[in-house]
Amino acid sequence: MPGVQQQGDDLLVSTGVLCHIYGITPGALTKWKNGGCPQTKRGWYNLREVVAWRDAGTTVDAVKAGDLRTAKLAIDVQYRKTKSQKEQLLLDILKGQYYSKEDVEDGWSRRALELKIALLNWSKTLPMDLIGLDVPEMEHALYKKTCELLEEFCRNGAYTFDEKGD
Repeated sequence: MPGVQQQGDDLLVSTGVLCHIYGITPGALTKWKNGGCPQTKRGWYNLREVVAWRDAGTTVDAVKAGDLRTAKLAIDVQYRKTKSQKEQLLLDILKGQYYSKEDVEDGWSRRALELKIALLNWSKTLPMDLIGLDVPEMEHALYKKTCELLEEFCRNGAYTFDEKGD
């Protein structure tokens, strides 16, 4: 196909094809190029790189190139996107989908303290549990006690992930 070349995994397109794809004039493409649009070689553009450049937002480059209309449009799109994200976050907070940082820190601090106390209490309870046991039985008792402590620490609660979203 004239105006299109395959170069490895990349697709190179000519100026005319790129203008046709984006529905712009060669003059507009020159402004894009002056604004930072990547060009592989004279008259040829890597389509993947051009798409990435356009998706990244070319506001500053458009201002430098004197294309204020494109710059204003890009800024307006970014503003609306940011405002939408903010509104979604506020809605999620109102729905109770977020906890305050202080509440989470307090909850996990309590859990860590419970685990610490349980581990320190081992020195008092474990020797009595291990009297008269051989090595494999001791290993089993220690493993069982460790699993109990971890299960208690990892219990479900207000600040643990719930796949069902409850």
